Amino acid sequence: MKISTFTVAAVFSSYAYSSCPLDQYTNYLQAMNESYQEAASKMSKTDATNYALVKEFVYFHIESNNLKIYSAKKLESLGSDLVDTSGVIAKFIKQQKSHLPDGSLVSSEALQLKDDPHYQKAKNDLQYFNSFYLFGFNLEGSERERWNEFSKAREVFNTYLEKTKGMSTVQTAFSKKIKAVCNL
Repeated sequence: MKISTFTVAAVFSSYAYSSCPLDQYTNYLQAMNESYQEAASKMSKTDATNYALVKEFVYFHIESNNLKIYSAKKLESLGSDLVDTSGVIAKFIKQQKSHLPDGSLVSSEALQLKDDPHYQKAKNDLQYFNSFYLFGFNLEGSERERWNEFSKAREVFNTYLEKTKGMSTVQTAFSKKIKAVCNL
Protein backbone atom coordinates (compact mmCIF):
# COMPACT_ATOMS: atom_id res chain seq x y z
CA MET A 1 0.00 0.00 0.00
CA LYS A 2 1.38 3.38 -1.01
CA ILE A 3 1.87 5.86 1.84
CA SER A 4 1.33 9.47 0.85
CA THR A 5 3.69 12.30 1.64
CA PHE A 6 0.91 13.84 3.72
CA THR A 7 0.72 10.71 5.87
CA VAL A 8 4.42 10.78 6.60
CA ALA A 9 4.33 14.50 7.36
CA ALA A 10 1.27 14.21 9.60
CA VAL A 11 2.48 11.24 11.60
CA PHE A 12 6.08 12.33 11.99
CA SER A 13 5.60 16.06 12.28
CA SER A 14 7.01 17.29 15.54
CA TYR A 15 5.58 19.93 17.76
CA ALA A 16 7.54 21.43 20.64
CA TYR A 17 5.01 20.11 23.12
CA SER A 18 2.66 17.15 22.96
CA SER A 19 0.09 16.81 25.71
CA CYS A 20 -0.95 13.54 27.31
CA PRO A 21 -4.50 13.78 25.87
CA LEU A 22 -3.10 14.39 22.39
CA ASP A 23 -0.71 11.46 22.81
CA GLN A 24 -3.61 9.20 23.86
CA TYR A 25 -5.73 10.32 20.89
CA THR A 26 -2.80 9.82 18.51
CA ASN A 27 -2.11 6.34 19.94
CA TYR A 28 -5.78 5.41 19.48
CA LEU A 29 -5.78 6.47 15.81
CA GLN A 30 -2.43 4.83 15.11
CA ALA A 31 -3.69 1.59 16.72
CA MET A 32 -6.69 1.77 14.42
CA ASN A 33 -4.44 2.30 11.40
CA GLU A 34 -2.29 -0.68 12.38
CA SER A 35 -5.42 -2.80 12.85
CA TYR A 36 -6.66 -1.83 9.39
CA GLN A 37 -3.29 -2.66 7.86
CA GLU A 38 -3.11 -5.99 9.68
CA ALA A 39 -6.66 -6.97 8.68
CA ALA A 40 -6.05 -5.91 5.07
CA SER A 41 -2.83 -7.92 4.92
CA LYS A 42 -4.55 -11.07 6.19
CA MET A 43 -7.55 -10.55 3.94
CA SER A 44 -5.35 -10.06 0.87
CA LYS A 45 -3.85 -13.51 1.45
CA THR A 46 -7.09 -15.39 2.11
CA ASP A 47 -9.84 -13.49 0.27
CA ALA A 48 -8.42 -11.65 -2.72
CA THR A 49 -11.82 -10.90 -4.26
CA ASN A 50 -13.21 -9.04 -1.25
CA TYR A 51 -9.82 -7.48 -0.55
CA ALA A 52 -9.85 -5.90 -4.02
CA LEU A 53 -13.16 -4.25 -3.11
CA VAL A 54 -11.98 -2.83 0.24
CA LYS A 55 -8.36 -1.98 -0.56
CA GLU A 56 -9.14 1.62 -1.52
CA PHE A 57 -11.39 1.99 1.55
CA VAL A 58 -8.54 0.89 3.84
CA TYR A 59 -6.30 3.51 2.26
CA PHE A 60 -9.03 6.14 2.69
CA HIS A 61 -9.59 5.22 6.34
CA ILE A 62 -5.89 5.38 7.20
CA GLU A 63 -5.46 8.71 5.42
CA SER A 64 -8.54 10.06 7.23
CA ASN A 65 -7.07 9.02 10.58
CA ASN A 66 -3.77 10.66 9.70
CA LEU A 67 -5.65 13.85 8.86
CA LYS A 68 -7.39 13.61 12.26
CA ILE A 69 -3.98 13.37 13.95
CA TYR A 70 -2.71 16.37 12.00
CA SER A 71 -5.89 18.34 12.80
CA ALA A 72 -5.74 17.49 16.50
CA LYS A 73 -2.15 18.69 16.72
CA LYS A 74 -3.00 21.93 14.93
CA LEU A 75 -6.17 22.56 16.94
CA GLU A 76 -4.41 21.90 20.24
CA SER A 77 -1.56 24.24 19.28
CA LEU A 78 -4.14 26.92 18.45
CA GLY A 79 -5.86 26.48 21.82
CA SER A 80 -9.09 25.56 20.04
CA ASP A 81 -12.33 25.13 21.94
CA LEU A 82 -12.82 21.92 19.95
CA VAL A 83 -10.20 20.18 22.09
CA ASP A 84 -12.06 18.26 24.81
CA THR A 85 -10.06 16.77 27.67
CA SER A 86 -13.13 16.01 29.79
CA GLY A 87 -14.47 13.18 27.64
CA VAL A 88 -13.26 9.86 26.28
CA ILE A 89 -10.06 9.46 24.28
CA ALA A 90 -11.84 8.84 20.98
CA LYS A 91 -13.70 12.15 21.29
CA PHE A 92 -10.67 14.36 22.02
CA ILE A 93 -11.76 16.62 19.15
CA LYS A 94 -15.40 17.69 19.33
CA GLN A 95 -17.39 17.09 16.18
CA GLN A 96 -19.45 20.25 15.82
CA LYS A 97 -21.18 21.84 12.86
CA SER A 98 -21.54 25.54 12.20
CA HIS A 99 -23.97 27.37 9.93
CA LEU A 100 -22.53 29.48 7.15
CA PRO A 101 -24.30 32.68 6.04
CA ASP A 102 -25.83 30.77 3.10
CA GLY A 103 -27.45 28.33 5.55
CA SER A 104 -25.19 25.37 4.77
CA LEU A 105 -23.45 23.37 7.47
CA VAL A 106 -19.70 22.96 7.80
CA SER A 107 -17.60 21.32 10.49
CA SER A 108 -16.17 23.68 13.08
CA GLU A 109 -12.84 21.93 12.55
CA ALA A 110 -12.87 22.86 8.85
CA LEU A 111 -13.66 26.48 9.73
CA GLN A 112 -10.81 26.70 12.23
CA LEU A 113 -8.35 25.13 9.78
CA LYS A 114 -9.63 26.87 6.63
CA ASP A 115 -6.33 28.70 6.15
CA ASP A 116 -4.14 25.62 6.61
CA PRO A 117 -3.05 24.49 3.12
CA HIS A 118 -2.07 20.95 4.23
CA TYR A 119 -5.45 20.40 5.88
CA GLN A 120 -7.35 21.80 2.89
CA LYS A 121 -5.45 19.70 0.36
CA ALA A 122 -5.88 16.49 2.34
CA LYS A 123 -9.57 17.21 2.94
CA ASN A 124 -10.11 17.83 -0.78
CA ASP A 125 -8.16 14.69 -1.72
CA LEU A 126 -10.38 12.59 0.54
CA GLN A 127 -13.72 14.15 -0.50
CA TYR A 128 -14.66 11.57 -3.16
CA PHE A 129 -13.77 8.66 -0.89
CA ASN A 130 -15.75 10.22 1.94
CA SER A 131 -18.87 10.54 -0.22
CA PHE A 132 -18.54 7.07 -1.70
CA TYR A 133 -17.34 4.89 1.15
CA LEU A 134 -19.11 6.45 4.08
CA PHE A 135 -22.39 7.48 2.55
CA GLY A 136 -22.80 6.10 -0.98
CA PHE A 137 -24.35 9.44 -1.99
CA ASN A 138 -25.81 10.09 -5.42
CA LEU A 139 -24.91 6.75 -6.91
CA GLU A 140 -26.74 5.24 -9.84
CA GLY A 141 -26.40 2.18 -12.01
CA SER A 142 -22.99 0.54 -11.96
CA GLU A 143 -21.71 2.86 -9.20
CA ARG A 144 -24.62 1.82 -6.93
CA GLU A 145 -23.87 -1.84 -7.73
CA ARG A 146 -20.18 -1.28 -6.95
CA TRP A 147 -21.10 0.32 -3.62
CA ASN A 148 -23.37 -2.62 -2.74
CA GLU A 149 -20.51 -5.05 -3.49
CA PHE A 150 -18.17 -2.91 -1.42
CA SER A 151 -20.63 -2.92 1.51
CA LYS A 152 -20.70 -6.73 1.53
CA ALA A 153 -16.91 -6.91 1.30
CA ARG A 154 -16.61 -4.40 4.14
CA GLU A 155 -18.66 -6.70 6.37
CA VAL A 156 -16.17 -9.47 5.61
CA PHE A 157 -13.29 -7.05 6.26
CA ASN A 158 -14.81 -6.20 9.66
CA THR A 159 -14.52 -9.86 10.69
CA TYR A 160 -10.78 -9.67 9.99
CA LEU A 161 -10.57 -6.32 11.77
CA GLU A 162 -12.19 -7.63 14.95
CA LYS A 163 -9.42 -10.24 15.25
CA THR A 164 -6.49 -7.82 15.11
CA LYS A 165 -4.24 -7.14 18.09
CA GLY A 166 -4.91 -3.41 18.18
CA MET A 167 -8.71 -3.49 18.25
CA SER A 168 -8.84 -3.70 22.04
CA THR A 169 -6.94 -0.38 22.21
CA VAL A 170 -9.36 1.12 19.71
CA GLN A 171 -12.43 -0.11 21.58
CA THR A 172 -11.07 1.09 24.93
CA ALA A 173 -10.67 4.61 23.51
CA PHE A 174 -14.46 4.85 23.20
CA SER A 175 -15.00 4.22 26.90
CA LYS A 176 -11.84 5.34 28.72
CA LYS A 177 -11.88 8.92 29.95
CA ILE A 178 -8.84 11.04 29.19
CA LYS A 179 -8.69 12.00 32.89
CA ALA A 180 -8.26 8.30 33.77
CA VAL A 181 -4.90 8.17 31.97
CA CYS A 182 -3.69 11.76 32.08
CA ASN A 183 -3.00 13.98 35.08
CA LEU A 184 -4.90 17.13 34.17
